Amino acid sequence: MLAIGLTGQVGAGKSTALAWFGGRGAATLSADRIADRVWEREEILERARRLWGSNVVSNGRLDRAALARRAFASPDEQAKLCGLIHPPVRAEIERSLPANGIAVVEIPLLFESGLPWWCQGVIYVAAPLTRRGERNAGRGLDEAELSRREAFFSPDGDRKSKSDWVVVNDGSLEELHGKLECLWDELRLLDGLMAVGWQGSECEAKELEAAGQIARWSCSGGECRAFSLDRHIGRLSGKLAGLWSSKNFCMSCRARKALVFELSARTGQERE
Repeated sequence: MLAIGLTGQVGAGKSTALAWFGGRGAATLSADRIADRVWEREEILERARRLWGSNVVSNGRLDRAALARRAFASPDEQAKLCGLIHPPVRAEIERSLPANGIAVVEIPLLFESGLPWWCQGVIYVAAPLTRRGERNAGRGLDEAELSRREAFFSPDGDRKSKSDWVVVNDGSLEELHGKLECLWDELRLLDGLMAVGWQGSECEAKELEAAGQIARWSCSGGECRAFSLDRHIGRLSGKLAGLWSSKNFCMSCRARKALVFELSARTGQERE
């Protein structure tokens, strides 16, 4: 099981990328779509009324335009919105994650709301502001509105540096698909390299994530080979050996890349 978080700039093409991964066979989840269902709950609507007044709820349904005006008015108001909607959305995501295969979960505020414990890697989708304004004009998201909303996000550079992959969507749809195809090949390698199953302990996942910050190494195409973990795990030393135990751990992408690098290096030495 390989669980990937998908995030990026507003209007950069995250949903387009999510749909593409779904077409390749990945299990896909959208935090925004889950939030739509959460907003149908009467207890959530009632809490919204208490927070922002009756004008954000009309005829028993959420008035999204009114909510957006209130929620993006200040960081404090946005924090209230996140505190209301993020906990139930996260709980639903955790219940929906599959036990096997590759899962891609689109979460716009992935870093701002705290990286989920199950997230093993992050894809960040970016695009020039002018291109984003052109693509999203029909949704009422011109450059000014995009900039206003992104003022509540963490700095773009910080989010990129925390991501494992950055996809720049600055060309045609076909060009974006080509970039995603290369990324998909890498995800398949990282998922298929090791037979690690899902585990439900947040504490264990956090411990392993800490151990996973050993190295950052990219492998794609024919530059690296997949090796059998069972045949090589006994030869690992140091921190890498601690990434495996009799339990089924949720290994981060960085840990998996480090393991591929270590196995590749050791096998090369043996052949020499």
